Amino acid sequence: MTEPVFTDNTRTGNKLRLFVAIACPQLDSVALLLKELWHIALDSGTKVRVVPESNLHITLKFLGPAPRSSIEQVIATLDQLALDASPFNVTLAGGGIFHNALWLGMAPCDPLMRLASDLNPGLALSGFKPESRPFVPHLTLARLRQPAGTQMQTWISQRLQETLGSIRVQEMHLYQSALEPAGARYSILHTATFNGLS
Repeated sequence: MTEPVFTDNTRTGNKLRLFVAIACPQLDSVALLLKELWHIALDSGTKVRVVPESNLHITLKFLGPAPRSSIEQVIATLDQLALDASPFNVTLAGGGIFHNALWLGMAPCDPLMRLASDLNPGLALSGFKPESRPFVPHLTLARLRQPAGTQMQTWISQRLQETLGSIRVQEMHLYQSALEPAGARYSILHTATFNGLS
């Protein structure tokens, strides 16, 4: 295993802003969705920060600012879970706006829900509190800097209710998020590949 490369984050001092997630591979349907979103934002004058396609992910657990000393145990937890995890498919469908986030949802998927749930006991050993809120898997597509207008709402009600394909999940990642003026920059510190039979 290669040694993780850490990025200093002055906003959190000596701590790293971490989360565990599944990367979204490039999908033509999602790329088209992001392109349409750009055009809708320009046409309607809505202030939107669209997430770069390379940054799209399904967050399994947000760890927040964490000491470097916790990294080794977090990696061990992910690798242990990956030993028993089997690859599965997630269907992209549904979506909407929550607070200022425009998101794309997922069809019900038991393996995904179980994976998110199984993270809590292991990560609790590293001092990370179990999630108190229900896990709602999603891809954040954009951040709205103002309420969505009629044109944007119409697009959301039509396009985000369609099925937009599926992704094959075979691994999960430990990410570091570095906050920068242009937005968050994500770096993968570790990848845990599933070893279970599909």
